[in-house]
Amino acid sequence: MNYSLMILKNKFQRVFILILLTFLLNGCIEPYDFVIENEGTNLVVEGYISNVSRNESTLFPSDGRYFSVKISYTSSVTNRLSQPVTDAFVELVDDDGNSWNYTETRDNNPAYYLYDTDFEALPDRKYQLRITLPNEEKFESEWVSLPSTQIKPMGSIDFEEASIDKYDYVDGKKEIITEEGVFVTVEIPENESGESVYYRWEYDPTWIIKTIIDANYTQETLPPTTCWAINKNYLTGYNLLEDIIGGYEKQVFFMPTHGNERIYEELSVLIIQQTLNKDYYNFWKELKESTSNSSINDQQPFNLNSNLKNSKTNEKISGYFDVVQEQAKRWYFNRYDLSYFVQNQREYICYETYGPAGPLPECANCLKYTNGEAVDIKPSWWGE
Repeated sequence: MNYSLMILKNKFQRVFILILLTFLLNGCIEPYDFVIENEGTNLVVEGYISNVSRNESTLFPSDGRYFSVKISYTSSVTNRLSQPVTDAFVELVDDDGNSWNYTETRDNNPAYYLYDTDFEALPDRKYQLRITLPNEEKFESEWVSLPSTQIKPMGSIDFEEASIDKYDYVDGKKEIITEEGVFVTVEIPENESGESVYYRWEYDPTWIIKTIIDANYTQETLPPTTCWAINKNYLTGYNLLEDIIGGYEKQVFFMPTHGNERIYEELSVLIIQQTLNKDYYNFWKELKESTSNSSINDQQPFNLNSNLKNSKTNEKISGYFDVVQEQAKRWYFNRYDLSYFVQNQREYICYETYGPAGPLPECANCLKYTNGEAVDIKPSWWGE
């Protein structure tokens, strides 16, 4: 065949194919928008019990806490933030035939609470969490018990001054800056057992806020001079440790000092130390590695280890329920504990903004503090 004719034939073939593809794509195939209807939801359950009862937890010292279970739904497709599950029946049972019912509370922190001031997990018992949803679906945890490791008393709490590098935006540009602060440490007792001990720490902070400016109130409306504040979004993380030797100090959290109004007067942090079973430790470790906020109540991946399942189908659900050994110590700190000066910027701002219209409300009344919830009643556990 003539070479030029072959080229022409191939050219016509390519043109024909292009025309055919164009016809198929634009004429025969209608565009389709993928719409997910009735997207699936994922049930998430989280809770624990410990060897420390509500009454005993006040001796940490603290206001005390009841054991709770949080149940929520998150979208398995869009992974939206969780929605609390209401009207469920939640029960704890042990292998000796005892049972305890949880009570639902729908406040700012909706959950199911075990309102028994004396309940504590016993070392010779196994426990199971059972949940019945309003649609009669039933879920249960594996049988769980206290860690078998012999635990020594919680070590002393200290701090060390430090600087860390972090990303921040300066004039709209992302830059690395150096931030001064302190690492808070917990002494890890020596471990002669030769077995791993699995630790988890969480924190409950409270701090003093002062009324800065006397705004000429009458005696009848005189505001308090001192308030105690909390903010559930401060120090919300946790830290983990698998230890096999002990005898050292573990950094459990970092706290900035400059511009941190919580240390201007006095900060108190209840540092709670839990000793976990290995599987429960691995659950928290995987969660920490998989999410930025490290909270089971935030968006989370759905391949985490779980010990909860549907009672009928044995299908796993997200979350975990276990028994932990619990200890806690309270730590006090203020800016005068540092080797360097930290300015009270709150006081500076209050006077700088004090004009003819009067002071900012929170400067003249600590109960109007805007960076948390403040009360003028001193906690019973607060030191002198």
